[in-house]
Amino acid sequence: MKTGWLSILVVVFAVVPVRAQSPPPDTAPVLEAMKAVAFLEGRWAGEGWIQMGPGPKEEFSQTEVVERKLDGGLLLIEGIGHSKAPEPKKVHHAFAVVSFDPSNKKYRFSSHIVGRPPLDVDPEVGSNTFRWSYEPQAGVHIRYLITVADATWREVGEFSRDGQSWRQFFEMTLRRQ
Repeated sequence: MKTGWLSILVVVFAVVPVRAQSPPPDTAPVLEAMKAVAFLEGRWAGEGWIQMGPGPKEEFSQTEVVERKLDGGLLLIEGIGHSKAPEPKKVHHAFAVVSFDPSNKKYRFSSHIVGRPPLDVDPEVGSNTFRWSYEPQAGVHIRYLITVADATWREVGEFSRDGQSWRQFFEMTLRRQ
């Protein structure tokens, strides 16, 4: 047993100095790219609606907290929505990470909701716009577009069965707090 621990310690002490001597990664490309999504940063609150299928639109109130982490190398987003029913209840709670991969020069958007598979996509980042899309199952296309202007976050979600004709099923308007 002592020999096993001794071997582990020898490996640890041999690797740590080598790792400590390697040059730090060049973070400049990542930090520069992440400036393009800085428009999302802040605390946001507002309202929206969602319509799943032929039923009525369901209204909700929403907050989004968007923070830079790791010196600006990551953007964390936490969104919480509550129904507007007589007794409001939490109807949405998501956590997402926006990052930039300098090796392939692409942004990554990883979204998580408990009980659902994680969503990991390459978003399109424009001037105060953030768009992502995915196919939850064959023949079903979902896309979202966030536009920020005058301290207002407007997000629209659309659905398509053919990738050509789209139907809006979601809209949210938030104000920077």
